[in-house]
Amino acid sequence: MIWVKAVPLAIAFAAGWMVEHWRSEATISGMEADWSYQVLESAQIAKQQQEAMQVVADQHAILSSKLQAESRRRSKAVIKEVIKYVQGPDSGRCDMPAGWVRVHDQAASGVPENTGTASAVDAGAGTVTDADAIAAIASNYDTCHDIRQQLISLQAWARSVSGGK
Repeated sequence: MIWVKAVPLAIAFAAGWMVEHWRSEATISGMEADWSYQVLESAQIAKQQQEAMQVVADQHAILSSKLQAESRRRSKAVIKEVIKYVQGPDSGRCDMPAGWVRVHDQAASGVPENTGTASAVDAGAGTVTDADAIAAIASNYDTCHDIRQQLISLQAWARSVSGGK
């Protein structure tokens, strides 16, 4: 008699266990599908961001190239104008003293004066004509403008990469 009651109870227990196992499997499968979808979506977003960054980098390179070409064009025009003044009849008449040369070089290089060796530098430096000074100064400004433009381009690129923050 116990067998008659125990067998249906065991069958019911086994059936309940199987149903719960199937439900758990379905839940796990659903979670795995969600995880796979999220991984795929993340990869697509990363690819889109990389493509957008490449477009920005390409645009930056084109703009930077155009700006450098314009800067070179302007520099050539300025140097041509400077050459007109340097080749004028009044050029070359004014000699810059060695102290002026030393101070200019320090200002251009950004290196502070070393007072212990200033007299030795002055003694070894010759004079520079106004024509030579103007040509050197025009070249220095050209270099300064090139570096400035590079910095502006780099800042623009950094802003575009960081999303304008």
